[in-house]
Amino acid sequence: VLDADQQLRALDPTFSPRPPVGADLKSALEDLLEQMCAHQFPAHPDFETEIRPQLAKKLWEELQPALQSADRATHLPDLGTRRLVRSVIPALRLGDTGENRVVLSDHWNRHFHQQMAREQCERPTVRQLREWMDHPRPMGLPSELQDLVILVFAATTNRHFSLNGGPYAPDIGKLVDAAELREQQLPAADDWQQARDRASQLFGLVPPSVLNAANVATLAKSVRDVVGTRRAAVRALLEEWQGRVAEFAAGRESARLRSAQSAQALLALIAQAVDGELIERLARETLETSPAAVARLLGSSDALLRITQQAPWGVFRSLGGLQDQRKAAADEVLAALAEVLGHDEHVQPIDAALKDLNQRALAVLAASVGTPAPTPVVPVPPVADPAIPVAPPPADTDSVEIVEEGVRPALASSDAQELLDSLRDKLAVHDDLQLTLSWRLERRRKG
Repeated sequence: VLDADQQLRALDPTFSPRPPVGADLKSALEDLLEQMCAHQFPAHPDFETEIRPQLAKKLWEELQPALQSADRATHLPDLGTRRLVRSVIPALRLGDTGENRVVLSDHWNRHFHQQMAREQCERPTVRQLREWMDHPRPMGLPSELQDLVILVFAATTNRHFSLNGGPYAPDIGKLVDAAELREQQLPAADDWQQARDRASQLFGLVPPSVLNAANVATLAKSVRDVVGTRRAAVRALLEEWQGRVAEFAAGRESARLRSAQSAQALLALIAQAVDGELIERLARETLETSPAAVARLLGSSDALLRITQQAPWGVFRSLGGLQDQRKAAADEVLAALAEVLGHDEHVQPIDAALKDLNQRALAVLAASVGTPAPTPVVPVPPVADPAIPVAPPPADTDSVEIVEEGVRPALASSDAQELLDSLRDKLAVHDDLQLTLSWRLERRRKG
């Protein structure tokens, strides 16, 4: 008969299993497995719940408010969350829990810093941190909980992840061993506050208040996402306004154009910057007009681009070709248009202004024109080519009102095109107008 200590033998000479205790075979095997795990991982925490892969992600989400607060604490709002946090966080040595709050602990920060100092390592890898968790005694943590510990350590010590020399976005369950943790230099407090204010005013964001690496990364990502959705529209809008200002407000100061240029420059700087540098650029970039002007432009860039592209620029262009008694009224409309292009959007919205100016421009073009001063008419010889007949006068001249009549001799190609465009605009405005046309092409004789 074997003694009790001889009934079970382990291949590991350091492990001496005790006879299992249990009411049935299942209970006995569970007791034996507990003995084996306790021997292999003597520092394994005694969790109050079953550890599943999604549990670590849930805990990471619940700890975010504490990571972003100055005192590393957060309120636990509901009973289910409190039970979940209490069942894992204290045993994992990540924090202490009260009745309805959790306060993060510095246990792992002190432990990892001691190991880094012992091995003279400034940039530990994820693999090293995993190994250090089992020092001095193995804990045997699931990889998802190891990831949670490492992410909390990075967030509370202002470190970011790098892989192969470039930035790396960590996640629970996907944290590669080769990734390095590099200490991140935080922006100056003044730059942080200014960047928060500008992110709120220019992009409509609600930035976190505490300055730490996690919050810097959060704000930088939020700003970068907004910039990605607006940069193309702002660039196209700037090109549109540059062309319109050059055509209708040349030589005049344009705050509208300077705000667009300032917005485009800011977005370009932000798009090329990493997190810490992005905060500094957002805080320090000079805005040529005002934050209010740039904010209005950024917030409505898509609508402003559509309005500008659909505006009746051809109608305004026709006003510039008028040389009759309507010229004074046309000049007033064009001067008002130049003023609109000179003002910022928050001072004078371009949509309503262009609609009003379009009505005024059409009224000017449709205005009746009196008979101009007599112009010497060169006698027209009979047309030799019978294929080009001359239109006869109307049969009943009493029923026809002559709205406009004139002669423009010896027109070059550009002048003729301008005259035809003007006549076309008038015919488009009034359906009851008709045009009687005769023409003659001349060529100067050489010699």
